[in-house]
Amino acid sequence: MHLTDINVLIAILSGVIGIYAGYKKALSEAKNNGESNARIIIMLENLTESYKKMDGKLDDSINDRHKIREVVGVHDTLITNLIDEVNEIKQNCKECRKKCD
Repeated sequence: MHLTDINVLIAILSGVIGIYAGYKKALSEAKNNGESNARIIIMLENLTESYKKMDGKLDDSINDRHKIREVVGVHDTLITNLIDEVNEIKQNCKECRKKCD
């Protein structure tokens, strides 16, 4: 073997070792990035679930407020009717007292 053959063999071995080291480093980084991406995906899924829960609670709150508004409207009508009846009774009493005097 000549010196050039040894140099070529060393260059090939160095290249193979360099490629293997690069492959291992890339594999390690991909694993770390994969773990980070998995954490981000899990966080996003949790945020999506929280958003859906809050959206459901907001819908429930809107429905509850609508029901309360309806009940308050009915009570307003009842109170107005009662006030009208009381005023009518007062007026009748005034007219009745006038007749008695």
